[in-house]
Amino acid sequence: MAMPETLSASDVVQLVQKNDPVLQMSKDQVALQQAQQVQVSLYPNPSYSWSREHLAGETEEAHILSFPLQLSTTRLSQKLLAKSQVATAQAVSHTTSTQVVSRSLGLFYQT
Repeated sequence: MAMPETLSASDVVQLVQKNDPVLQMSKDQVALQQAQQVQVSLYPNPSYSWSREHLAGETEEAHILSFPLQLSTTRLSQKLLAKSQVATAQAVSHTTSTQVVSRSLGLFYQT
């Protein structure tokens, strides 16, 4: 049999921050934006390929090594855009947290 226990406002805040699905979704969105920021900051991988041809008793090999270079400012722009998207997601998460906790405390005080 469960024993009754008293909840305080700080208990309500902790429970909401831990268990609210809307708040967890906003935290997941921040994590997703941070992962995309890391992905944008990565350099493209170099590639290597080779081929061998046999023509009339002669063998010819071709080796191709490529290093992708980006000389424009596109990379910097993408990094800055990803950084701003992370900041936006964090701001939305903080706003969502405030709204969820405020609504929960309002219901707590009503009951």
